Amino acid sequence: MLDILDTAQYEEFTSLRDQYMRTSQSFIILFSIDSRTSFDSLRDYRETIMRVRDQEKFPVVLCGNKSDLEGDRLVTDWEAEELARSWGCPYVKTSAKTRLNVDEVFFEIVREIKKEQALLGAGKKGKKKEVKKEKKVKKEEVEEKEEKSLPERQYEAKKALLKDLLKDGVISSSLFEEYNQRNKAALGIHH
Repeated sequence: MLDILDTAQYEEFTSLRDQYMRTSQSFIILFSIDSRTSFDSLRDYRETIMRVRDQEKFPVVLCGNKSDLEGDRLVTDWEAEELARSWGCPYVKTSAKTRLNVDEVFFEIVREIKKEQALLGAGKKGKKKEVKKEKKVKKEEVEEKEEKSLPERQYEAKKALLKDLLKDGVISSSLFEEYNQRNKAALGIHH
């Protein structure tokens, strides 16, 4: 289950904000593409999270919101992508107004959480075994991807993520079906 907290509302209550940062499993760090100030404050915000958690690496997604305001853009995609690359995290452009990629942000953060869990699990089980298995799976995925079109591969990836969310109890079966149908329609899949 995902529990979402907007820490911006706790800026005046640093001890409460810090407590949420300490106990949170992951972070969606958001800025507005039409606000240079919001983008410039991201590094300080991430450093605060690292200091509070006493940890440099944690699941995070960088989110550039208000993509519907392209004409008012003050932060370039390149800047955001470079920042995400330096943090080792995904970057997603969104618009809460038009709902562009809003679901995708949450899919990405779940992927990041699962990656971290897999890495932690691999450390406990023995990394050699996991790497060997991962190489085999990747080889099979590459062979399979060569046979499918890009929309089909995108659909399969989203469907697999939705299945994981369903299995983990994050979404209901009716929500799984709804998202699955939306993905099919959006990608033009008719089977």
